[in-house]
Amino acid sequence: MAFRISLINDHGHRLQSVLIKDKPAIISNKSDADLQVDLPAGTEINVHEEETVCHISVQGVVQFNDQVLENSSAQLGTAAEFSSNGLKFYVTGIHTGNIVKRSKGHLATLAISLVWILLTIQIAVPVILPFLITSHEVKGRNVLLETCSSKLDMLRAILKESVKNSKDFSSIRRDMLSSLNSEVDQVIWTFRNGSDFMSLQELQQLTIDIAKYEQITGVINSGEAIGLEAIKPDSVLKTVLPQK
Repeated sequence: MAFRISLINDHGHRLQSVLIKDKPAIISNKSDADLQVDLPAGTEINVHEEETVCHISVQGVVQFNDQVLENSSAQLGTAAEFSSNGLKFYVTGIHTGNIVKRSKGHLATLAISLVWILLTIQIAVPVILPFLITSHEVKGRNVLLETCSSKLDMLRAILKESVKNSKDFSSIRRDMLSSLNSEVDQVIWTFRNGSDFMSLQELQQLTIDIAKYEQITGVINSGEAIGLEAIKPDSVLKTVLPQK
């Protein structure tokens, strides 16, 4: 394992930096120090790593985590900032070269995989999307076909029953039912022979037309369509005959 010690400024920028591998590091003003900085004589900071965790031993005074270390030791962790005599330092543990290479390899593999996924999507969408849309329209059309077929059968049955029971109706109501029945029979014959060529929009319109036929049939059966009021003969005569 390894760690890096850096001398930093107030903005966190590195002024000096040294990488330490498999040994303790010394920070002092001595020429043989791993990180030589302008510390007072007799002040020496020793940093070492144990099981990927950095530790510090101080001869002198160091400020770390809002506490003052004077001629003592402390655990820094995997990364920490400390200061001494107005100088700021930053220590961070780093992975070994092999682990870093594997990490880069994973990132490269992930990046390549994402590129291939994007390319696959760009190629597949223009091919699959029209198929999905067509498939959805086919399913919707089949549902409408079944709906129209069943509603037309129900409408024909209602009209046949209405015509059968129209003996007591007026001649106008009977004629209206007969005409409506003939028109619906023609619609049914056209649907049975040409439904395969009808578009989705035409089938949707047919469901609307069937609902109108059902409404008209109900109105005729109720008698509301021919609510006539008898005309009084006297009033008619008065308008035709000359006045005395």
